[in-house]
Amino acid sequence: MVAAKKKSSQTRRIIGKGAYRTVFEIDGRRVGKELKGHREKNYGPIKVRYPMKVYSRLKFGIGDLNKHEFKKYQDFIKKVPRKLRKNFGQIEGIETRGKKTMLVMRSVKNFDGSLSKSMAETGPVKSKLFWQKIDQIEKFLLEERIPFFNYDINIMVQQRKNGEAVPVVIDFKRIGARTYPFKPHLLFTKGAMKRVQKLFARLRKNYKK
Repeated sequence: MVAAKKKSSQTRRIIGKGAYRTVFEIDGRRVGKELKGHREKNYGPIKVRYPMKVYSRLKFGIGDLNKHEFKKYQDFIKKVPRKLRKNFGQIEGIETRGKKTMLVMRSVKNFDGSLSKSMAETGPVKSKLFWQKIDQIEKFLLEERIPFFNYDINIMVQQRKNGEAVPVVIDFKRIGARTYPFKPHLLFTKGAMKRVQKLFARLRKNYKK
């Protein structure tokens, strides 16, 4: 898998916004996460506007979150068992757009062709299959001792025709403790695995019908 460096002249529809990136629909099968230009922080009455790459380097020691995530994905996906591959989004590479980078991923779509929504958007999930897959993902992460810190906004609910659904994890930048600079206990395996278990327990408490 190699990073693609190209520009697109297609009109892009915004489908989501995070703290660090804006998500666009590139075409019928791909979405892109583009770094925002700046990050604003309030320090009491003072507001400071940082260039995004400067901010992420100061906070995380990471100059480009897209390149960081792509590397994390490449290392992680090799470890995922075949039965769970479809439960993790597929990153195709990185496109450059001027001074910005865009992380390009395959779209996650429902059986009817519509874009899947995150757990945070859909609310409680009653699908038995969905929670079976969540259990399998947690078991895999714990057995492999992978510090994967994701939650509801980064887990899509992919609807199936039979009324069931499956989870699809779409964010990989939170693998490891680097994006949690003020939680040093996550640097240690025991603390990291406890954090993973707590996140999955919270998912079940807040979303399992």
